[in-house]
Amino acid sequence: APTLQDPLVKQIKNGFKITHPDANTISLVCPGGGSHGDSNSGESGCELINIVVPAGTAEKPLKIKVLSGNGGMTLQLSNAYLGSLDANSAGADSSINSDLPATQGGTISLVSNEGDDVTANLPASFAADRIELVADADKVVLGSFTDITKFDGTTGRGTAGTGLASLKLVSKSFAGSSGQVNLQSVQ
Repeated sequence: APTLQDPLVKQIKNGFKITHPDANTISLVCPGGGSHGDSNSGESGCELINIVVPAGTAEKPLKIKVLSGNGGMTLQLSNAYLGSLDANSAGADSSINSDLPATQGGTISLVSNEGDDVTANLPASFAADRIELVADADKVVLGSFTDITKFDGTTGRGTAGTGLASLKLVSKSFAGSSGQVNLQSVQ
């Protein structure tokens, strides 16, 4: 017998798309569903998607752009060779939790648009030419990286040119406050 979820599942299946628009791009779109019975559109869509990408190389570094319209994300990229990572999360639970490399010349930007936590787990010895950490003043957590004293992008950490070109972590203020911006060390 059909259930109220059948139209929702059909809608999401029909809207789910993986495309390869050019030789360097793979695009995945998972739409939100509409309202059907007691299932509302704000709580429907793809609950959990795991995407596995190749690690990249010095000759072909990864350029990753991740957008979440409703929900948080976990990025496990510590073994990747990142040219760039641009992750933006919005909606309910727009938190971002990431394991990241400090690829020489790479750029990383992680943004929670609705005041949830942004966490970056980086190697203890990571270097970055520019570091920008944006959250309420009492919500920037440095862990063992206490040598980072400016958060406005005017300074970095370590020897210039040996690590990331830039690291930007942002928890935008929502309903009067931001979430935490956390830098954590991995061994």
